Amino acid sequence: MIISLYTSRVTLSVLGVDDFGLYQVVSGIIVVFSFLSTSLSSSTQRFLNYEMGLANNRGMQEIFSNSFILHIIIAFVVVLLGEVVGVWFLNTKLVIPETRVYAANLIFQFTIFSFALGVLSVPFHATIIAHEKMAAFAYISIMEALLKLVVVVLLSIVACDKLILYGALILIISMVIQFIYGYYCYKNFSECRFKMGFVNAAGLSKLASFSGWTLLGGLRSVGHTQGISILINMFFGVAVNAAQGITNQVTVTVNGVVNNFLVALNPQIVQLYASKKKKELHSLLLRGCRISIFLVALISVPLLLETNIVLKIWLKEIPEYTELFIRFSLLAVLVQPYATVLQTTKAATGNVKFYHIVLAVIGLSHLPLAYYVFHLGFPPYAAMIIYVILILLIQIARIFFACRAAEMKIFVLLKEIAKCYSLVLISALGAAFLRSNMQENILSAAIICLVNISTSLLLFLYLGFPRDERQKILQIIKTKICIFKTT
Repeated sequence: MIISLYTSRVTLSVLGVDDFGLYQVVSGIIVVFSFLSTSLSSSTQRFLNYEMGLANNRGMQEIFSNSFILHIIIAFVVVLLGEVVGVWFLNTKLVIPETRVYAANLIFQFTIFSFALGVLSVPFHATIIAHEKMAAFAYISIMEALLKLVVVVLLSIVACDKLILYGALILIISMVIQFIYGYYCYKNFSECRFKMGFVNAAGLSKLASFSGWTLLGGLRSVGHTQGISILINMFFGVAVNAAQGITNQVTVTVNGVVNNFLVALNPQIVQLYASKKKKELHSLLLRGCRISIFLVALISVPLLLETNIVLKIWLKEIPEYTELFIRFSLLAVLVQPYATVLQTTKAATGNVKFYHIVLAVIGLSHLPLAYYVFHLGFPPYAAMIIYVILILLIQIARIFFACRAAEMKIFVLLKEIAKCYSLVLISALGAAFLRSNMQENILSAAIICLVNISTSLLLFLYLGFPRDERQKILQIIKTKICIFKTT
C-alpha cells in the first residue's frame, strides 16, 4: 500500500498533471470493457468454490478449462472493439492537447494488449482465490508494486517522452506478472491444466449464463469509474482527470486493504451455502460485516478528517478538486465496506438475475445524472455526490437480497450494522471535536489520527466484537508482541 501511494506521488511529479490525467482517461477507454472479464471471474470463482464444497476435482478441471476458452474469446473481442471503436472514440471524442495525440494513441495500444493479457490470467486469479492462497497474491502484488516504483524512478533520470516510455514499461510489467500467476497455478493446482476434452457446450453455457447477469454488476462499476472519467474529460479536460486518477488510487488502496482481509471469507461463504450450514453461514456473514466496517473506519475516518494535510505530505503538486473528490470517495467507501460479503452470499445461490437488474438500474443511472448536472454547469464533484447517494441505495438493496439468500432475518443484520456504525460515529465525532479546536498542521493531524484510531480500536474491541472474537484478536496481538520481543 505504502509503495503504491509513493509510486503515485512520483508518477504525478514526473509526468505532470496533464500527462498523468491523459494516461488515466486514455487507459480508461479500454478498461470500460473490463466488466466482461470481471463478471466471468466471479462466475469462475463461484463454480470452483461450489465444486470444492462437493470435493469434485473433475468438476473443477472442467470449470477451469471452459473458463479459459471463454476468456480467450473475451480477449479477442476486447482487442477488436478497442482497435475499432476505441481508436475512433479516442481521436474524435476525447479532449486531448493537439501535441499529445500521437502519445495518446501509443498509450492506447499499450493498454489494449496489457488488458488482453490480464483477461487471459483471470481464470488463474479465480483459482488462487478459490484455494484461499492469499499469500501468493500478497507476494506477487508486492513484486508488481516494486517494479512500478522502479519504472517511475527510471522515468525521472531518462531524457525522452516520459508518457510513452511509462506506457511501454507498464505493458512489460503486466506481461511479467501475468506469466508469474500462470506459472504459480500450473505448479500448485492440478485443475490448472487446460484440456480441450473438458470443454463442452454445457460447461460454457453454465459459466456464460451465470456471467450474463453478473455483467450488469461489472458494467455498473465501470460506468462509475471509467464512464465518469470520460465525461469529466469531455466537460473539464485532462487536468481534472488527474484529480480523479489520484482519487481512484486512494479508493483502490483503501478497498484493497479491506478486501485482502475479506477475500478469504468469500470461498467459505459459498462452501457453507453448498453444504447447507445455515447457522455457520449467518455467523460468517455477521463477522464479515463487522470486520469490514471496522477496517474501513480505521483508515477512512482519519483520512476524511485530515485530507488536506495528507495530500500536502503525499503529493508535490495537488490537482484541482482532488481534496473534494477524495472526501466524497471515502464517504462512498464507508457506506459499502461489506458489499463483497453481501454479494458473495447472494451469488452463492446461483440465482442472480433480479439482483443484478435492480442494482444495475440504480447504479447505471449515475452516468445520465452526471451528464445532466455537468450540462447544467455544475462542478465535477457533483458526480461524486450523486455517487454517494446511489451507493447508499444499492447497499440497502444488497442487504435485502443477501438476507433472503441466507434465509436470515433482516433485522438481525441491520442491528449489527447499526451497532458498528454507531461506534464509528462516536469515534469520528470525538476526533472532529478535536479538529475544530486545533490548528491545522502535521502535529495536530498526527494527534487526531492517533486519538481516532485508538478510540476506534477500544470501542470495536470491547463493544463491537463478541467475546469469542475479542479473545481471538487479543490472543493474536499477544502472540505478535511476544514474537517482536524475541527478535
